[in-house]
Amino acid sequence: MVKETTDNCWSLPGGLYEPNLSVKDNCIKEAKEEAECAIAIDYLIAIQLMIVKLPLMIKSVLKG
Repeated sequence: MVKETTDNCWSLPGGLYEPNLSVKDNCIKEAKEEAECAIAIDYLIAIQLMIVKLPLMIKSVLKG
């Protein structure tokens, strides 16, 4: 679990999918980036899909 800086709530690590990585490698990358944890994945249980409109995503990235 990671504590969000925006609202101080706890959540699972997650982020944008990098198309050059597999789903497994993206999960490992996000756990390392957000929780500073080295993990191994045996089974994938679920994937949450969130579709973001491109202008909103760009605006969010530009804000930092």
